Amino acid sequence: MSSSRVCFDEPPRARRIHANWSAERDMQLAALWAEGFTASEIARRMDTSKNAVIGRVHRLRLPKRNSPLHRPKKPAPPTIWTFHNIGFDQCRFPDGDPKDKEFHLCGEPVIEGKPYCATHCDLAYHNPVRIGERFKLDNLGLHIK
Repeated sequence: MSSSRVCFDEPPRARRIHANWSAERDMQLAALWAEGFTASEIARRMDTSKNAVIGRVHRLRLPKRNSPLHRPKKPAPPTIWTFHNIGFDQCRFPDGDPKDKEFHLCGEPVIEGKPYCATHCDLAYHNPVRIGERFKLDNLGLHIK
């Protein structure tokens, strides 16, 4: 049977914890929190533990902040769709002059059986009834019902 040795020569590492939060300490905590100090830094300045600070912040209902561990990710830059990287299920409606560097394709999901998305199908394919209303095809002798 082996026994582990415990060394009592070193002082304990835990910080002193203030069980009673006074109004003055609450105001100090709120001010440091509002300035954006981390819970660890506030704990160090107030001579208490980080968990005591976090618990008190919750009980005082101070505004929540994003965790430094879970910062929001930067959005990915938009993809520039070209004939080289576009899929068969993506809108191939051109945007701009093909001679320009900024030329690209739409890239939105297509309508089944069409090469374009709904927005660009409306632009590319004309409904004869709409054309009849706009251009008065009746004057040309065409009668669309």
